[in-house]
Amino acid sequence: MIDPEYFEKVAQIYKVLGSRKRLEIINTLGKGELSVDDLSKILKISSSNLSQHLSHLRYVQLVKTRRYGAKVFYRLSDAKLLDLGERFRVYLKAIK
Repeated sequence: MIDPEYFEKVAQIYKVLGSRKRLEIINTLGKGELSVDDLSKILKISSSNLSQHLSHLRYVQLVKTRRYGAKVFYRLSDAKLLDLGERFRVYLKAIK
């Protein structure tokens, strides 16, 4: 039997992934590490709004950070996250 804590963790991750903007962030970071400023420009959202989304992604350990001087850079914690997105694309195509 699967540990109930597993389902709690998965539910937290799905909740965080329930935001279209966070999915866009993950997709964008799939291309490589970016600073908050660069992500903000690419996604056309304010740095403060982006920071809120990134904090949710950090909380469930989907992204990691690196500081360089005053800048903070973000990257995916694991490239396998992109596989999950691809599986959803295949699934959605199949149910059309």
